[in-house]
Amino acid sequence: MKRIVIIGILIASVSSLRADLREQSLALVDSAYSLAVSGEYARAISLNEDGLNAVPEDSTALRCEFYSCLLYCYHRLGDYERALVYGERCLAYDEQQGTPQDLSASLGNLAGIYSSAGQNEVAEAYLRRAIDIENELLNTEKDYTPKSLAVREAMLGEVLLAKDSALDEALALTQDALTIDRLLGRRLQQGMRLAQIGHIYAALGDRQSADAYTSQALQIARETGNKMTEVLCLLQLGCYEEAAEQAHEYGLKKQEYEACMELGDLKRAMTLKNELINEENQRQLIIAQVRHDTYNKEQELAKQKTRNKILTVCALTALLAVCVLALILFLQRRGKQDSPEEPELPIIPETPETPETPETPQIPDFPETPASSDTIALTDREKEVVKLLCEGLKGKDIAERMNVSLRAVNSHKTNIFNKLGISSSVELVRYAVEHDLL
Repeated sequence: MKRIVIIGILIASVSSLRADLREQSLALVDSAYSLAVSGEYARAISLNEDGLNAVPEDSTALRCEFYSCLLYCYHRLGDYERALVYGERCLAYDEQQGTPQDLSASLGNLAGIYSSAGQNEVAEAYLRRAIDIENELLNTEKDYTPKSLAVREAMLGEVLLAKDSALDEALALTQDALTIDRLLGRRLQQGMRLAQIGHIYAALGDRQSADAYTSQALQIARETGNKMTEVLCLLQLGCYEEAAEQAHEYGLKKQEYEACMELGDLKRAMTLKNELINEENQRQLIIAQVRHDTYNKEQELAKQKTRNKILTVCALTALLAVCVLALILFLQRRGKQDSPEEPELPIIPETPETPETPETPQIPDFPETPASSDTIALTDREKEVVKLLCEGLKGKDIAERMNVSLRAVNSHKTNIFNKLGISSSVELVRYAVEHDLL
């Protein structure tokens, strides 16, 4: 009975320790996501690396929370090589233990990175698989809301448009996404889909249809405050002066540069180009610094593991020596009692060699491609997250309140900040007050 009680106490203690570790890790991920959304990618990456070093290797689900944040940071920095590493790790976990929704999300995240890296063939394969999952959920789950299906279809339409192939399929996919968004009353998404349809018609050579859809998209973009879509529509419609003005006001330098080039304002365009080059150089410096810091941490961790192995071997060797010595003394005493002859001494085994530390595997290089700046929709779910954030709740508290994973909450937060073009909680509260979201 006493043994059962002791075992129960030990199990309870271990469970408590793991629960505390999970709470601390989720809080760390929450802080890292906040830094990432604010553009402080280097600090966010450092926090995630520290968290991964503290989390046991067998805690795969918990480690995926850090992988997801690292994926976002490296994608925004344009370091697609690292982003894909963490994206593939999340996908591997979701394929084994995740839900169909999580698997579809992982496939969509990877497709976005591959598309940004210029590997549209791979992105297309991932998106088609994700769409199959979403359609299966649509046919089998009664409470399924096809918001994710619309997102995946629109993404595939963009990929096909970028490939300049299967444009009829791209048009059909985007129109289906538009139909879903209209049924769900997602006004902001409707503007994005209409703008995409306008681009597809332009690629098909149907200028009249392209301008009609783009004009509708422009009106909705202005109603919903979708800055990126507004400027892109103005460029598509050939309103270059207004596009340059609005892009300058919104801080969209790349689109302002395109408008100035169309207007023939080469002086202003060259100034913007230099600013974009400087920003890209700064981003590359951050990537280099982050890689250097990460490498140093990995080397220090490898050294610490080696030291731990050496200490373990030394401790085992000392313990073995003590046991052998005790055995020798025991045999000597017994020999003196039983016979005047001295017993033979046992052979002391040699100390095992310290195993070598495995080399860190080298990751193949991917081509450098500027990071994309897609605008994601502000959904009803995200509005709920906005309300809870404005109430001062942390990410893990919001996850408990909404009965979802912290990864899902952080993904919502990321989308909210990107869509609204903000970088701090103060701006978020101001936006929520102005738009009656509280």
